[in-house]
Amino acid sequence: MRSTNRLAFSATVIPRLLAGLVLALLLTSSTLISAEIHTPCLGPDTRNMLERLTEPRPMNEQEERCVEEQRQRNADKIEHEFRQLEEINKLLQENAKEIERMAQERQRSLANANLSFEFLAYTTGMDGSLFIAACLIDQSGTVYIFDSSKDPYNQSTLTIDEPSLNAAIRLAQSLGDQAWRPYMRGAHLGIRMWTMYRGSTKVMLEIDGDLAGMHTDARVAELLAFMDRWCRTDQITSRAHQLLSPVVTFSR
Repeated sequence: MRSTNRLAFSATVIPRLLAGLVLALLLTSSTLISAEIHTPCLGPDTRNMLERLTEPRPMNEQEERCVEEQRQRNADKIEHEFRQLEEINKLLQENAKEIERMAQERQRSLANANLSFEFLAYTTGMDGSLFIAACLIDQSGTVYIFDSSKDPYNQSTLTIDEPSLNAAIRLAQSLGDQAWRPYMRGAHLGIRMWTMYRGSTKVMLEIDGDLAGMHTDARVAELLAFMDRWCRTDQITSRAHQLLSPVVTFSR
């Protein structure tokens, strides 16, 4: 296995993000209740600090009404901000689905190619999987990158330099079709897959995440290095780190 830093992904990206933000809001709310509710609502208390801590002064009717009104205003504010987060969640998921659809269209256009390469990244979990990114490379040396952290219509297309492309093609043509089985490593770690297609023949090069494993031919590492550079997989991982809640970080 290659020795690069790996990031494990949670499929509950947005719910986890929401949970963290809601917790922050609740903590903020408790501060607001103390600073913005009780202080302006309660009348002056001339007792020393020890007496105020050990024998809280009961509130009168006016103070209780003031505190309740302030508390309701804070609850309404938290509810409004939570609804905003839910709307952001919805938009992010719709964005990811649209970019995934675009990647699948490009995959279909390469279905009959003599040679192509593919990198895919998804989250995994009890709630299903969430598209992170795809990188598709055709035999002409065009690289199509579909990144869910970007706008659907601001995706990247790159061209590989001819010497690197020819070297990768020679490597790809020399590799065998040995069958190999990935092993189960865990859950909710996501899935990242590096694949080569020679016509209708699918050759798995590497898989990492919930399942892990690598093609047995030692030359695969060199081909994967080409793909990582062309697909900018380190940048995709970095952007995914900003979008997702990290569960575990490990090295392969």
